[in-house]
Amino acid sequence: MANEGLSGTEPSGTSALQIVGTGAVTVVFESGLGDTGDVWQSVQSPIAADCAKTVSYTRRGYRGTALAYGPRDAEHLVAELRSSLREFGASPPYVLVGHSLGGLYMQYFARAYPGEVRGLLLVDSMQQNQIARVKAVTPGTYRMLNAITWVTGGELRREFTGIAPTAAEIARLPHAKNVATIVLSSTQPSTGDTPAFRTLMAQLQGEIAADFGADRHEFVTNSGHYIQRDQPQKVIAAARELAGCSTGKSDSARASIQADDNRLSGTGTARFESQKLSTISANTFLNNCCSRTILAEREASTPTRN
Repeated sequence: MANEGLSGTEPSGTSALQIVGTGAVTVVFESGLGDTGDVWQSVQSPIAADCAKTVSYTRRGYRGTALAYGPRDAEHLVAELRSSLREFGASPPYVLVGHSLGGLYMQYFARAYPGEVRGLLLVDSMQQNQIARVKAVTPGTYRMLNAITWVTGGELRREFTGIAPTAAEIARLPHAKNVATIVLSSTQPSTGDTPAFRTLMAQLQGEIAADFGADRHEFVTNSGHYIQRDQPQKVIAAARELAGCSTGKSDSARASIQADDNRLSGTGTARFESQKLSTISANTFLNNCCSRTILAEREASTPTRN
């Protein structure tokens, strides 16, 4: 198959994909708002080892990809993803792995094309009505988030404004009760989180699990929003389980995990350890729905307010 085990940009220039491994099942990773496919570096190779073809990618409009055109909602983004998968010979059945806003896109994928989906792994995913619920409970947080995405602009803003249409698109689709689903939820609060906010986040995670009739819903201990960084073994085991592979560590899987652990202990960790936003209320919400990557870049040129 073309580009097997290699990184590359597809011919149409839609997005940049990295394909690792071979197998009858294809594991597809979808990143959160502002993130590239690099956020899956710690888990992609261990999931692929003796198991499956795996595909991580960066959505169109981010660095290293072509410009994005048209609406940036789930319907259009999933259509782009499916086109990319076809062009690179990454065939169903799929195990869909989505983090944060990427989890919302994967929920749409599973509902719209259940015949292509073997399993769904949601990693601290957004719930379809999360923005509206936070706006109702903590309107100040919503206003700050809206302002930050407006100032940042680009794909961050376009995808943020696409969340409402995405929620409506998901609501119109039938439930995907026959898709095996695992939901992994964070347990570590961010700086400034209130008990009411954490309660709401936990409630929304429970609603996701109920909506998909999840086979398992786990609140992962000692994990923040990036569970794939804080507790990578949980993500690895869950994805391999859904792909029908052994969750035990083969020699090659162990080697991949050790290599990724070594990389993350060095400069790779810095990607995730971005500076906190000066406004704590915005940071706490962003940690539960968005990436810190682009926002940290914006903050670097903005004076800190005390």
